[in-house]
Amino acid sequence: EGVASGAVASGALINAGGTGFVFSGGAATRTMVNSGGTETVFHQGRAIGTQVSAGGFELITSGGQASATNVSSGGFEVISAGGLVTGATVSAGGTLVVLPGGAANGTNALAGSLIISHGGVVVLGNYTKYSNTMHPFVFAGSGMVSGVTVGPGQEAFVYSGGTAVSSIISGSNLSGIFGGDELVSSGGRTIGTMVVNGGQEVVEANGASSATVVLGGGESVFGGVADNTVVSGGGSLNVVSGSTSNTFVAGGLTAGGQEVLEQAGSSFGTTVGGGAYGGTQTLYAQSIANGTTVAGGFQVVSSGGQASGTVVSSGGTEVVASGGIASRTVLSAGGSIDIAYLAFGGAGAATVNSATNVLTVVAGGGSYTQQLAGSYTGATFRVAQDSGTGALVTMNGAAAAT
Repeated sequence: EGVASGAVASGALINAGGTGFVFSGGAATRTMVNSGGTETVFHQGRAIGTQVSAGGFELITSGGQASATNVSSGGFEVISAGGLVTGATVSAGGTLVVLPGGAANGTNALAGSLIISHGGVVVLGNYTKYSNTMHPFVFAGSGMVSGVTVGPGQEAFVYSGGTAVSSIISGSNLSGIFGGDELVSSGGRTIGTMVVNGGQEVVEANGASSATVVLGGGESVFGGVADNTVVSGGGSLNVVSGSTSNTFVAGGLTAGGQEVLEQAGSSFGTTVGGGAYGGTQTLYAQSIANGTTVAGGFQVVSSGGQASGTVVSSGGTEVVASGGIASRTVLSAGGSIDIAYLAFGGAGAATVNSATNVLTVVAGGGSYTQQLAGSYTGATFRVAQDSGTGALVTMNGAAAAT
């Protein structure tokens, strides 16, 4: 069956072995494509309200357009270069494939559907968030997927060359239901992901994320790169290996955000904010943090961790555990260094050698030294017991000059 220029076909039925063609200037409405049937829409042809059933196939070629397509379980809709689909609904078990140069706008992807972007652009509209199934939701490879919402029990995969923009990854408060996941593989990239309520974004080796906002969920980096992440109260950014840059770890009213550097994880330019519960950056063995600004929160340097060039502002605290290394710290008025393993013992003193900028702390019969950066002429320090048994050094007077 063919629909020629200027003609309109309505309610056609395409069964096994049948093929429907919509040519330039033609239009087909409310076509039913059953198992083994195919509908092909050519340049300047239009298909409106097509129903693609299990085993059915609809192909949109260059310059062709389809709108309000319904892809049922087992049905397939494929958009090739130059093709455009608007307002498609893909049900659980249905598949929409967007090839290089193709585009799908306002797609309604129901739970359990499969959206594959292989060089095309997919802009999703609505999405049924809850599902008790574990089907993958979106694949992006060599293309871009925008506006994805991944709910409980769902996963989004971003493969090499793929980009996911403005995804929302949500979790669940229901027992036995896992949160949504966005997995960024080598060569994949995400921009502006929002992770909420126990959702997770995972950035694997050579993957990248930018401008992720973590609200009560988590982002984990395993050999990838995360830049400009914002971690709010109750959220966490865990860097097992790989790196982060320009992270902002916020405080909160009930809990602070967390940036955790493990094993070979590294960070540059993190800012840790304060609040009722300050944010925290924690360094474990073999991890490195450069240029962190502690503005009211905490930087915790555990055994084997290394922090360099940290700026500790008023209300901020750099905590150095036994075996932790902190160097070239810039300490401002009201900022503190907590030597957690140096027993306070009821009294202590701290001085800075003006020639070398080495801080020396004496307390409880022991001592500690740390290389500082900046100028401390005329500065004084007070030493008190921290929340445990360690020595807390706080700078009085004018701020240090960097």
